[in-house]
Amino acid sequence: MIQSVFFDMDGTLFDSMPHHAQAWEEVMKRYQFDFTAKDVYLQEGRTGPDVITECYKRKYGVAPDKDWVWSLYKEKTEAFAHRGETYPIEGVAEVLQELQRQGISAWVVTGSAQDTLFAHLDHCFPGSFVRERMITAYDVEHGKPDPEPYLKAWERSGLRKEECIVVENAPLGVVSAKAAGLFTVAVNTGILERKDFQSVGADLILDNMEQLLVFFRVMAHIGKNVFPYYSTFDKGHNMEHVRKVIDESLVLARQYDADGIMAYTIAAYHDLGLRVNRAEHHLYSGAYIREDDALRQWFTPEQIEIMAQAAEDHRASAKSEPRSIYGKIVAEADRDISPETILCRTIQYGLKNYPELSAEEHFERAYEHMLNKYAEGGYIRLWLHSKRNEEGLRHLREIIADRELLRSICLRYYAEETASR
Repeated sequence: MIQSVFFDMDGTLFDSMPHHAQAWEEVMKRYQFDFTAKDVYLQEGRTGPDVITECYKRKYGVAPDKDWVWSLYKEKTEAFAHRGETYPIEGVAEVLQELQRQGISAWVVTGSAQDTLFAHLDHCFPGSFVRERMITAYDVEHGKPDPEPYLKAWERSGLRKEECIVVENAPLGVVSAKAAGLFTVAVNTGILERKDFQSVGADLILDNMEQLLVFFRVMAHIGKNVFPYYSTFDKGHNMEHVRKVIDESLVLARQYDADGIMAYTIAAYHDLGLRVNRAEHHLYSGAYIREDDALRQWFTPEQIEIMAQAAEDHRASAKSEPRSIYGKIVAEADRDISPETILCRTIQYGLKNYPELSAEEHFERAYEHMLNKYAEGGYIRLWLHSKRNEEGLRHLREIIADRELLRSICLRYYAEETASR
């Protein structure tokens, strides 16, 4: 469950980026540097002196005098101040209120060094932030895109990384957060394109704070009402598995320009039908999506039906092609074709369901399963071109073709599993 959200400030909490862009363009033009509004958005996250230094080096090939850099940065700061007050991003106050309702702490991670920062935050978002949950330019040696700011926030939080989420509006901020190993949501509040966030690996790309509010509510519902069931399933379908399917679904959703919140939801529900049985779990998973009244708060009837069909279509044994890109995404994400993982899970499943079999009999069962599902002519289908799965399947088929190699791997897993019982 999420315990803390780390927010960038400019462009994420405050609609300050248009003023920053105007100030930067005015001052850089004064010194004949080619620096457009889009450059400002792409460079957001760097410290001002770093931006100036990089522009100078790009134009002249040498580093500038540090005093001159700070003088120019002072001009930029004054130009920004003359543009008047900045106001909160539309919808962010509602997001912060939702986090308070859920008991999730909000942090600020910014390259700003404004002495009045806390007072401004407290005035605009009363009760959401405290000084102890702020990382500013005074707290780090290296600003974004270095991971230090978000690593510092995570270390201070005392939480596991999977309990934290970053909300950013800048590609370099995303780079910083991902380098720190944190799940990162990019909310495109400015003039950039979706591809600018896809290229730096944002886990989820949203268009506005309204979508972010929906995501936090969907996550809370799933965390409370869906995820607990996965702790009752077998090792091949536990929380570790569903988190991998969610992560890979989000990667594919970015790649195919699909709705990330829908992809997240489908992945979370895709094996929920195991509550009923294994043979038809895909159908029951689809039914659970259709019957979940809470989802109707956030998705249209058409979206709910697409998600239900995607869950129904995800099984590797399905003979027909999934009915939508979402079915293909979850099916591909569910195909974690890592030879070692697949063979280990096959032995684990056999031990749980056929404990009376000998080691050799478990190998024979695994061998027959491999031939039927993964060998040339087997029933598995890859509906999307995923390099990870295509290479994994090729490697697995090489192992299947070498019966003695396959046997040695299966018997090794059998010995490891039975030794721990």
